[in-house]
Amino acid sequence: MSNALFAVRDLLREGATLSREEIAKRLSLPSSTVEAALEHWRSRQKLQVLQPLAAAPACSSGGCGGGACGSCGSRKPEPPATQYRWRDSTPIQ
Repeated sequence: MSNALFAVRDLLREGATLSREEIAKRLSLPSSTVEAALEHWRSRQKLQVLQPLAAAPACSSGGCGGGACGSCGSRKPEPPATQYRWRDSTPIQ
C-alpha cells in the first residue's frame, strides 16, 4: 500500500486532474487500492476533490426524463466521475 500511496501522490503532483478509474488504469492498480490511497491523501487535506455536474439528459421524445424508459433508443448516460487534483502541484524534484 505504501508504494501505491506514493504512486498516486506522484501522479497527481504532476498536475493531472484524474478520476479514480483513470488513476487505476495509469498505475495498473486495483480500483480499491487507488480508492484507499485517495482517501488517505484526502484525509490529510492534500487533495482537491472536484464533484462533477450532473449530465443533462437527452431524449428525443422528451417524455421520459432522459431516456429512462428506453422507448426512444437512448439510455441514461453514466454520471461523470469525481475528479481528484493535488492541492500543492509543485513538481517533484
